[in-house]
Amino acid sequence: MICFNSFLSHACNCLPGGSIGENVSKSDYVIKAKVLSFSYTNKLDTLGVKLIGDPRNTFARYWSFNVKVYKMLVLKTYKGYLSSDTVSVVTGVNRAACTSDFVIGSNYIIYGFEKDYMGFSNVQRMATNGRLFWTNSCTRSDYFTNEEEVNLLKEIDKNSYR
Repeated sequence: MICFNSFLSHACNCLPGGSIGENVSKSDYVIKAKVLSFSYTNKLDTLGVKLIGDPRNTFARYWSFNVKVYKMLVLKTYKGYLSSDTVSVVTGVNRAACTSDFVIGSNYIIYGFEKDYMGFSNVQRMATNGRLFWTNSCTRSDYFTNEEEVNLLKEIDKNSYR
């Protein structure tokens, strides 16, 4: 006897990277930042995040899932307007949630979003205070390099993102 099972699964399904142009155009924020600290939380409302969409939706329960929060010192802003030189960058907790991993003390170029990506739902979490945003492993967010910055600045100047 052959038996087939199917189940609903939510896993990261992107190819990391993409061009600088694609990443800049899709991102709300692009910054150079130094990682200051790291923590886990499921209390995003205390960080100025609100839920958008119908809270009765089945996927609204993901509101309370743990996420990683990296506190970062903004060294340079390439795109977007932040209300502080210290921001919280939020990402998933594991590879299935498209997590990004950052090392405390290191500098990165971060491509980020005002709204959390929850592609399987019309319910989203949204930052409201200009001091928090999301990133994931589907972006070019990575260690800072001079080469990336030179190419990033060319892209920003070319498309008037400033």
